[in-house]
Amino acid sequence: MANEKVGTIEYKDLPPLDAETSANMSEEVKVSVLLAVIYYAFLLAVTIMNWTSPELMKTVLWGGMTVTWFATAILAMFMASFIAWLHVLHYQSRVSENTKNRGGA
Repeated sequence: MANEKVGTIEYKDLPPLDAETSANMSEEVKVSVLLAVIYYAFLLAVTIMNWTSPELMKTVLWGGMTVTWFATAILAMFMASFIAWLHVLHYQSRVSENTKNRGGA
C-alpha cells in the first residue's frame, strides 16, 4: 500500500476559485504580508540599533541579559504573540462579516 504510485494534480487543471474564496485568500495574503513586514522591520531595527549604538544595546538589564537579548528573545516573543492575536482578530471579524452577509446567526 505504501509503494502505490499516486497521481499528481496539476494546478492548471483545477477549476478557478469562486469569487468569495478568491477574495478571502487575497485578503489573507495582504494581512499576512503586512504583519510579516512589521515583524521583520522590528528585527531589522534591533540589528540597526546594534550597529549604530552598540553601547546602548550592550547595556546589561538583569542576570547578564543585554538589551539586544531582551529585544530578540523576550520582546520578539510578545510581538509574535500580539501579531498572531491581530491575525486571528482580523480573521474572526471577516468570518462574522461573511456570516452576517449570508444571513447566518
